[in-house]
Amino acid sequence: MHCSNCGHSQDSGKFCVKCGNSFILSNKLTDDVENDFPVTETTVSVQPNVEIDGSINKAQAASAQYFNYFFSHLKNPTKSFQNNTFSLLNGIVTWLFVTLIIGLVIYTGIKHFIVFYSDYLSDVLQTSYFMPVFSRAWGITIVITGVIILIIYGLIQLFMRPRSLKWVASMYGSVLLPVIIMSLLTWLLVGMRSYTSAIILFSFTISMITIVAPLVVLFQTSNGIKTKIDRTYIGLMYIVIYTVATYILYYIILESTFTTLLKYF
Repeated sequence: MHCSNCGHSQDSGKFCVKCGNSFILSNKLTDDVENDFPVTETTVSVQPNVEIDGSINKAQAASAQYFNYFFSHLKNPTKSFQNNTFSLLNGIVTWLFVTLIIGLVIYTGIKHFIVFYSDYLSDVLQTSYFMPVFSRAWGITIVITGVIILIIYGLIQLFMRPRSLKWVASMYGSVLLPVIIMSLLTWLLVGMRSYTSAIILFSFTISMITIVAPLVVLFQTSNGIKTKIDRTYIGLMYIVIYTVATYILYYIILESTFTTLLKYF
């Protein structure tokens, strides 16, 4: 044993024979200091770095996984209907990403239209009204595509086989993968002031979102099963229901939205 007070060493005993210091009390104080401070300091300094690194790694893995999904399904969007191992989240992310780009395209088109007719209104729109215009355009796109998903879900439940709403939204999003490229090209054409080409491509994009993609989802879902009615009539039912729903949405939501937007211009 080594005395902490005078430095004397001895083999046994509770007290130092040279100065009388208590070995028991000295050891207890030393243990308390070691238990109270080093462990706390180690925990505080190391743990946050581990959490940050883990979050970064998860974000990088998620991004890499989505890009792998995007490029592997871009050539064949209907691949999702045969692949049971893919993440349902990827299709939903694609759907939301498409609505985001469409909102941006609509805002950019309105801005260039205002630029063409009035420099003053262009400055006002660009500096003050980005969020009102963009958010409303994005919101309208989400509402319309959301209604489309609900119509598809209802027809599948009624005439095909039970599927979850999440599955339907994911399949619809997967079929919209080419729409991302089409929307980005439309946005670039607007930025290059090639308005005629942009309008034509945007028309095809809207048709893809509202007509082609839903019909593909319906027909792919019905492959290999016996439907209650012919698939042709299911497709026609979708077109009729979507037309009626769009007409109702115009008077409930779109008309008031456009009226609100007009006051900005």
